[in-house]
Amino acid sequence: MAVKQKIDDSEYMDKYKEACDKMEIKVAERVRGECRVFYSAYDSDEDGIPVDNLDEIALVGKIAVICNWPSVIDTEKVLTSEILKSPTWLDLTVISNDLINETCDYHHRFFEGYHIIGETHGGVMLIDLHMGS
Repeated sequence: MAVKQKIDDSEYMDKYKEACDKMEIKVAERVRGECRVFYSAYDSDEDGIPVDNLDEIALVGKIAVICNWPSVIDTEKVLTSEILKSPTWLDLTVISNDLINETCDYHHRFFEGYHIIGETHGGVMLIDLHMGS
């Protein structure tokens, strides 16, 4: 039985960077305005290389993103996205970028996932986005 050989450090870094660069390009092509977000809500393969899941459905159903991050401009403002139907990870990443630009929070730029906050009477799931620095 053949044993899978692990890739060396140099090859690992090249493959890691290539995978991240491809996802960054895909995100940059979809955002409006300047791309400030870094997508990091991906899984990794057996070698630790990021796997592009941007086109996969992140949540099934009607979704609205609620942003109650502290804004540099207006600390009282709560932002809400339009209602999305079964958004992909790329859709949520684009919203993350919009919220970064709207709040002027350029420190928390890594979109790492989401948290379900609740649901409206109309069946819309409310989520908050996890943003890291």
